[in-house]
Amino acid sequence: MNYNPIKNLKRGGMLVVSSALFSLCLLSSCEDYTEIIPKGRNMLTKTTDLEYLLNHTYQPGSTDMIEIANNYIYSSTNVALELESDVKTRKQIRWSYDEASMDKLAELTASDEDYDECYEIIGTVANPILMQLPTASGPEEKKNQLKCEALTLRAYFHYLAVQKFAAAYNPATAAETRAIAYLKEDADILKETEQVTLKEVYDNILADLDEAISLDALPQTAPMMRMNKACPYAVKALVCMAMQDNDKAEEAAKQALAINGTVNNYFESLVPFVSKSETVYQLLSLSRYGIDEDYFYTWGVIYAANIPPSNWDFFEKGHIWHDKSKTDWVRNDYKEGSSNAGLGWYSISDQDGGYNDHGLRTVDMYLTVAECEIDKGNFDAAMEALDKIRVNRIDPEVYAPLMGTVKNKKDAIYHFKQTEYGEHFYTYQGFICKKRWTQKTDYAETYSRTINGKTYSIAPTSKMWIFPFPLNVMSINSKFKQNYK
Repeated sequence: MNYNPIKNLKRGGMLVVSSALFSLCLLSSCEDYTEIIPKGRNMLTKTTDLEYLLNHTYQPGSTDMIEIANNYIYSSTNVALELESDVKTRKQIRWSYDEASMDKLAELTASDEDYDECYEIIGTVANPILMQLPTASGPEEKKNQLKCEALTLRAYFHYLAVQKFAAAYNPATAAETRAIAYLKEDADILKETEQVTLKEVYDNILADLDEAISLDALPQTAPMMRMNKACPYAVKALVCMAMQDNDKAEEAAKQALAINGTVNNYFESLVPFVSKSETVYQLLSLSRYGIDEDYFYTWGVIYAANIPPSNWDFFEKGHIWHDKSKTDWVRNDYKEGSSNAGLGWYSISDQDGGYNDHGLRTVDMYLTVAECEIDKGNFDAAMEALDKIRVNRIDPEVYAPLMGTVKNKKDAIYHFKQTEYGEHFYTYQGFICKKRWTQKTDYAETYSRTINGKTYSIAPTSKMWIFPFPLNVMSINSKFKQNYK
């Protein structure tokens, strides 16, 4: 579980609206709440006021996408027993890849943490800044910085939302495929928002990013959970990859890496851990304040992450997550294990550290370069990019460079996916990559998990790569239609 105990604290902004209230204002007629409009607009009159809005704890909180990606299952109880229950739940449907129950999944989804958080950031952080900047008082340099940051935030959180709730991008059909709403600062919140096409969403995202890049006003480095100079390039790289535009994706990734290409050596983040028998282990625990490889940091912790044996064994030999993570088996000296140990599963937990579960990282840029170079047949260049990551994740006693050893695309993709899994098994990007690969013949595959002797699978063509809009959206906006249907 990616858990943030301070997620529900109110932010220190001048215009802070609860998620529920904001959803009502965003998606339906809002006559009962119109008093927030003049108050908000009148109060945000200075750049110093507007900057308060950026004091936000960015934390979409579900594990939905991670579980569908077959990376791990979050549960502190026995997964097999929960699957045997006669009462169908959202967890059952996700865990068993029960595609036939998608309508039931929609009925059970009263609200969605990711949807609420993405649009809360867009509507109460990014757009108020963009709306008020033209009339706000303050230095022009600061105005440009805030505009860059707001545009990048708006682009990134629309990108995250469209990954979960719309189909994977296909250039041939994107102009006719329903997606999500793209909310701009001049949107009339008294009217129902329009559900636009995939092409419109991605075109708007790129327009925001290109404007932010042209302004070039973000700092080289930024405080925790603030956008820096590399961020619009990093988001553009991910967006262009989603659009199957490899050339622009690689160009943007390299521009981000030119600003910051650091990959932290995780072996320098080992900390002592005392087990039940008072044995001291050296285990991985990253800083909860972010590390140098983080462009945009979103703090989460890993708790009760149950990893099936096939996933556990997919880690490269000597990988630090495999050898130095806080599994229940290590905590209990291999005597007890988690509630899912009987399934042969491993359970990682580390509530002391911090993990950038849905932010922006340098490793995503190296992976972008690697995938693009594989698709061009440049296997040495691809493996060189992977080695930038691997040398900082694999035990030095067993590490060997891949560059110069891979001669065909099949092997290149295997090493790429193995490295990608090590970086993304606890992040939203694991789902996003696998969903995107459903559109690429050489990368697409069926993912499976075996639970108590029964195997559950999700195919590239499955409807389950598209999550249903929650009821609190569908019930108050007549213009929205479910994208999984």
